Amino acid sequence: MREEVERFEAIGDSGQRYTVVVWAKMVPHRPLDGPVQWLRGGLTMELIDGRHVNPKNAGTFEIFDTEETIRKV
Repeated sequence: MREEVERFEAIGDSGQRYTVVVWAKMVPHRPLDGPVQWLRGGLTMELIDGRHVNPKNAGTFEIFDTEETIRKV
């Protein structure tokens, strides 16, 4: 299971605008007593169309399949 953490706009070197979605993997924790608790695990980034995004520097990212650099606006 995953949960949306953040959504922001970015612009690429080509001038094209993108929407980036940050997802957190939710990990189940089963205590000895009580209900299952969901804890936030690692983060991943995708464009709204599902393409993977890698962070580079603060506010700068790279689209995995095209290697285009995009910047948060």
